[in-house]
Amino acid sequence: MAIIDISDPTDPGTPVYEPTTGSAYGVYVSGDYAYVADGNSGLAVIDITDPTDPGTPIYEPTTGSAYNIYVSGDYAYVADNNSGLAVIDIFDPTDPETPVYEPTTGATWGVYVSGDYAYIANNNSGLAVIDISDPINPGTPIYENTTGFAHGIYVSGDYAYLADGTSGLAIIQVRKRVNLGVPIITNVPSDFTVEAGYTWQSLSWTATDSNPDNYTIELQGTGIVAGPTVWTSGKEIKYDIPTGFNVGSYIYTVNFKDLNGYFITDSVNFTVEDTTDPYITVRPNSFTVQVGYTGQTLSWTVTDENPDNYTIELQGSGNVAGPITWTSGVPITYNIPDGFSVGYYRYKVNFTDDYGYSSIDSVTFSVGDDETPGGAILFGLIITALGGAVIGVIVVVLIRRKRK
Repeated sequence: MAIIDISDPTDPGTPVYEPTTGSAYGVYVSGDYAYVADGNSGLAVIDITDPTDPGTPIYEPTTGSAYNIYVSGDYAYVADNNSGLAVIDIFDPTDPETPVYEPTTGATWGVYVSGDYAYIANNNSGLAVIDISDPINPGTPIYENTTGFAHGIYVSGDYAYLADGTSGLAIIQVRKRVNLGVPIITNVPSDFTVEAGYTWQSLSWTATDSNPDNYTIELQGTGIVAGPTVWTSGKEIKYDIPTGFNVGSYIYTVNFKDLNGYFITDSVNFTVEDTTDPYITVRPNSFTVQVGYTGQTLSWTVTDENPDNYTIELQGSGNVAGPITWTSGVPITYNIPDGFSVGYYRYKVNFTDDYGYSSIDSVTFSVGDDETPGGAILFGLIITALGGAVIGVIVVVLIRRKRK
């Protein structure tokens, strides 16, 4: 498996590799794991909690050769070549269960799961459709032949799209609408983006059907997050998106079913981004102390959804603290060294977050001495002669003598 940093799509990073014992033909990412169709080695599960340092693969062998994979809920559906469809329980990704097989007449090269069905690119047998409403007891395949050799498959709406070898693209209707009996979605949400730290986001759909039954909402890579729930024709259904999603893109898919077994789906992309500078909520004021001071500190409190680190710079001396990790809403404190001589000292703090946004604050720390000779008060008096061109400046300097 190769992992490539695409945070800047115009300049992809160098691949990070995790070798597998087989030939990696297909991959599906769900949560913190990558599920690899690894040829003769079957299923390989790799921990990608840290994408720059993937874990060692865990294998679950299959009797065929794993070419493709789709993960839905707690199950991995593997296109296992001559062994047909292999269904593997991955409730515990670190210990996959023994595969359950449903043989097909052709070589299974591609798989796509939508609702209660697995759609198979079945080589010379074309399209195979398998009922997986009970994943550990899949139904008998139903076939629709194609003129080519079906290698890959994608299902969207009412149609399956097959990469059919020399025949090109084959499009097959897999859901039929009969006399308005199929649910019709009349209101759908648009794709949208929110800022990290969002609250109260929701999705809503409205569907009509003469015989409504139930609906489910699935979060891609996680499984069903709502339902099955009864729905009413023409009445809006609403789903509240949980708070706390990390920066990234999330796909929600709703599936409306009727009592006749017909259904319709719709998907929406929900994207979380962080484009906000850290916000300084508490900052110190500039202040003056007397020479010989002790125990002086500076303190800031900053909030951000994705904090990274901070530095503190003393002007003319460079960084005196950091980079140091900081926590949103938790004060950070810097202890000013004792012993500075009389003068002005300017400290600058720079808080950054994980996405390169930053906030800067500066504070002046002054050290004075009431006994210092030469303390002066400067008075300036500007006298302007109205109507003339002469400006006079009288400057009076009062020197305070050192006390005896």
